[in-house]
Amino acid sequence: MDEDVTIKTQAACRRTAKVRQFMAAFLVSLLGCCSGMSVAWVAPMQPLLMSEHPPVGTEPMSEDIIAWLASVNYLGNAGIWFWGLATDRVGRKAAACFCSISYIVCYVVTLFARDYVWLIVARLSSGVGIGGISLAVPLFIAEMAQDDLRGFFGSFGVIFFNVGVVYTYVAGTCLSYRAFTICCLIIPIIFVISFVWMPETPIFLWKNGEIEKAEQSLLWYRGGDSAETTRTLESYKLFPKERNKSMKSLKSLVSTKGNTKASIIGLILMTAFPLSGYLTISTFAVSIFDACGSSISSYQSAITMATVQMISAFFCSFASDRFGRKGLLLASLLTIALFLAILGAFLVLSVKDNLNFISRLTPILCLSICMAAFAAGLGPVAYIIMSEIFTPDTRGCAMSVLSLYMCIVAFTMNKSFPSMKELFRLEGCFFFYSFCCCIFALFFYFYLPETKGLPQSEILQLLNEENITIASSAKETEKLNKCSEL
Repeated sequence: MDEDVTIKTQAACRRTAKVRQFMAAFLVSLLGCCSGMSVAWVAPMQPLLMSEHPPVGTEPMSEDIIAWLASVNYLGNAGIWFWGLATDRVGRKAAACFCSISYIVCYVVTLFARDYVWLIVARLSSGVGIGGISLAVPLFIAEMAQDDLRGFFGSFGVIFFNVGVVYTYVAGTCLSYRAFTICCLIIPIIFVISFVWMPETPIFLWKNGEIEKAEQSLLWYRGGDSAETTRTLESYKLFPKERNKSMKSLKSLVSTKGNTKASIIGLILMTAFPLSGYLTISTFAVSIFDACGSSISSYQSAITMATVQMISAFFCSFASDRFGRKGLLLASLLTIALFLAILGAFLVLSVKDNLNFISRLTPILCLSICMAAFAAGLGPVAYIIMSEIFTPDTRGCAMSVLSLYMCIVAFTMNKSFPSMKELFRLEGCFFFYSFCCCIFALFFYFYLPETKGLPQSEILQLLNEENITIASSAKETEKLNKCSEL
């Protein structure tokens, strides 16, 4: 009888733990929705701002100003060092709450904007928030979630990012400028009100020497299972306990063989993010579909593409822990490369041939598949991997540096897109993105280890090429997960 009661109690604790972790991951991922809204904002607003009677200012805005609005938000990530300090000093939870303030400022300024300068200031403010989100959200989820659910919850950020993109395309198409801005303002306000009640991550508390608080936090996230809490705390002893008063130096990113390898992987992941074409296509979706000559309206094409992308993001939430990070990443990059090449070839041929209505569906089909592949693979997997491969004491510094680097590349790509389009034509841009994806796929095939189902302590040992039996450890983890489900 006592054993039956114990088994039932443990099963109840596991269910409670999953519910609590799901709730925490869901709420913090609302910030991902804010990021998606920021990236996609230009797409539905570009035709309005370039019209004869724009909602901001008295004259139509030029394509160059639109390019600044599309890219200047990434310059806001110059404050990424602040977020690195914030996540390591005040915690992942507090940093996430601070991120929402930048979005509230952004949309208040946008609501009362008088000319494009106001909009640039607003976009810079949203960029500051994007920098914080790229750090706080994956760190919070990785340190809060149990090993077998880390990939599932880690994909929430990209799922909500895609929800934000769809939300922006639909609301921006159907509502007036000011009504649309108010709808955007509501999301960060809801986040602050709901998320402030969540506990801080146990790993952050542990490495800052707050052992009792770490135990309380872990006990809450593990559904009150004291045995599981004790086992997890034992694994934390592999991590150093430090009262971090400042971020680790850049030297710490190459201080060991494992850190060096993790830094190289992270650098290439953050290069692949903008050079896959995803951010540029999402930002200029409406004008791109206009140029491609889709058989349905450019607004409808953008909404369709974003909806397919959002649905695909749900696939990754189940697939990352089932099929592995590496396989999803490679499949995603190769799929993007293939269909961008097909679209480039279509644009070359469409100059010479008079294509029919069915053929004109090619742009929306190809771009929808590309965006779906990104949402199901590269988008979420990149951040899942980065949250797993760095040690807790270097994670904040590493993700600060890599996020700043990614935003510099993203700014360059978005700002130069009108010039690239004029110089190489649209098909040339698509061929360039396709080629880049192929190169990245080759790199990850030979250099990236599989981290599926492994505790973070073993992942760090794997990167350092220490003598551990990874395969057997992974199998044991899977067996334990199956037993717990039964």
